[in-house]
Amino acid sequence: ITSITSTNVQFDEAKLNLVYAGTLEEKNRGLEWLPYLAEQLQNKIQIYIAGSGGLEQYFKRISHTANNIVFLGPVSHSESLALQKKADLIYGIY
Repeated sequence: ITSITSTNVQFDEAKLNLVYAGTLEEKNRGLEWLPYLAEQLQNKIQIYIAGSGGLEQYFKRISHTANNIVFLGPVSHSESLALQKKADLIYGIY
């Protein structure tokens, strides 16, 4: 588990802060829309992705090129809740 705390993830107060925390699977979650959203709203949104799964390497790679996507990797349940509590938006399709 990544050792992050809700205090060391700095949200950008000038942007809308969106958090996805969960399984990074390729089907049924709509995660493929996040890079598109980041590109379209580049100066208006900051996206934080926490989790593990089949798309983990994809988001790790894309976070190095997209300046408004932060990949946090796997986090504990309590850290996931702390991140979501601080977010302006929580991304989830169920």
